[in-house]
Amino acid sequence: MANAINYKWEKLPTMPTRRVYATVIEAEGFLYVIGGCDARGTALDVFECYNPKKKKWLRLQNIPTQRAAPAVVAVNKQVVVIGGLSGPNDPTDAVEVYDIGQKTWITDKKNMGEELQGMAAVLHRNNPLVVGGMRKDSNPTGRCSVLDLEENCWKELPDLPTPRYASTLHLNGDKLYVLGMFYKLYLGGAGGRQGKLPCPSLEMLDLSVTPDPSWVTLKDIPFYGVFPATVMTDNKFYVLGGLKKNAKEGFHNEFQEYDVEKDEWKQLPVLPRARTDFAAGMVGGKIVIVGGLTNSQTPLTDAFAYESDIQKWTKVGDIPTARGSHSNYMYGEKLLIVGGFTTSGLSNALEMISPS
Repeated sequence: MANAINYKWEKLPTMPTRRVYATVIEAEGFLYVIGGCDARGTALDVFECYNPKKKKWLRLQNIPTQRAAPAVVAVNKQVVVIGGLSGPNDPTDAVEVYDIGQKTWITDKKNMGEELQGMAAVLHRNNPLVVGGMRKDSNPTGRCSVLDLEENCWKELPDLPTPRYASTLHLNGDKLYVLGMFYKLYLGGAGGRQGKLPCPSLEMLDLSVTPDPSWVTLKDIPFYGVFPATVMTDNKFYVLGGLKKNAKEGFHNEFQEYDVEKDEWKQLPVLPRARTDFAAGMVGGKIVIVGGLTNSQTPLTDAFAYESDIQKWTKVGDIPTARGSHSNYMYGEKLLIVGGFTTSGLSNALEMISPS
């Protein structure tokens, strides 16, 4: 797939609501977009559904608790929404479940017991497994817990060795891998929040070990990046780009590959342009990157695919709407780009790149 004709872009109907920092998930053949922020940075209670067959949007019953960037899983015709940012520096511990069949929200699920944002979640044995997060005081947590939906209670797992938030998870059978992202904030001389310290840690928990599973520390990511893109498969993990540890130095063009079997990282050819806040996914068997922001904070339009056989990045067209900080979601072999920032404000665009 060495040229643009092997990939195609499709502009889909725009979302009813312009937003950023929404969470996207597929359930029962539909795409659900949950919460997010408006142009003023206010958390939204908006809940919308896209029907890929009819190519139509439907505005659904609002989330009982407004929130941006919640952790979300889909299971048994339900969308489970956990935590997130409900106000300025004000995370929530609310757990709410949307019943797809009844088209209504269930609000009697056990709350987390601690207000958190920036958690990561996967579905394990039909229950949400939630890792990490940022507390109300801006400190990260190493909490790892499972919400038993039938018993309506939280069950604690061993804490992460490295507390962190905004990490990426990959579940291969019963092996849970936690990659990156931030492990604390650093403060300026006057005590104001000045930035985030990236977490290079990679850790694994084998959930098949009972009754006491324990975390295994694997090789660290070789570079420090803030908001890199990540792609994780059963055999290989990829970390790309992001803001450098010293923000004044701009963005990374790094591209690193982790071999799960060997516990080794390898440097791959750098990105065509340093960037952050961009989308990446495995499209047609190749790593594809889309959009994002440059050192000048200008949203990018370009999309590239990594040709592993010739170790080269190849341009595969331009995204119709230049933007950064968008939500993205792998829908089969299609990479969906949802909302985000543009030069003219927030976007409600829904666009998709797929093999042609």
